Amino acid sequence: MTTPDKALTITVEARNSISSFCFEECHAYCCRKGYLPLNGKELKAVTKGNLPESKEQVKKIGEDQYSLYMGQSDKPCPSLSEWKCSIYKDNNRPKVCAEYPIFLDPKKKEVKLSPRCLAVREGKFYGCVGI
Repeated sequence: MTTPDKALTITVEARNSISSFCFEECHAYCCRKGYLPLNGKELKAVTKGNLPESKEQVKKIGEDQYSLYMGQSDKPCPSLSEWKCSIYKDNNRPKVCAEYPIFLDPKKKEVKLSPRCLAVREGKFYGCVGI
């Protein structure tokens, strides 16, 4: 049986194992397509305080909850630079970005892989067996 700490370690190792794939081959597909759920602090970090002019790109979806649309090729995540996250080490970086594409729920003892991730689709992970 895997302990929560061991599961977290394996999850971090698995995410790290695909980092070069993300910017060399995939070109940060996850940061260029889809929607990013954010709270106010995360939105400010991602946009560096400069909200997009297009009201279609950022929508308020609840109390301190926003959705950033990244579906147009000319409007990826505002923090994406040369296929890398420019706010990677920022404490306000969105939680979903930090966890993507492996979501660990220790309470439910579940691991979920995002089917949108090209590394998941292509089986690029190592270290996931045994979680």
